[in-house]
Amino acid sequence: MAKIDIIVGTTLGGTEYVADELAAKMTELGHQNHIHLAPQLADLDPKSIWLVVSSTMAQAIFLIIYSLF
Repeated sequence: MAKIDIIVGTTLGGTEYVADELAAKMTELGHQNHIHLAPQLADLDPKSIWLVVSSTMAQAIFLIIYSLF
């Protein structure tokens, strides 16, 4: 099955709940997954699928980009 890195960008924490639910469902379906709350680029597998889960606030997107570099 697929290996999926779930990259979370959240300002108030609500998006983490969405990522947790997605991870549970993916595990149930047999996929490997890992949730990254504050990832560094070196933490991510370039061969895995990167799923970005973000709130609608621009700050969350900035947090993802900032933490990667």
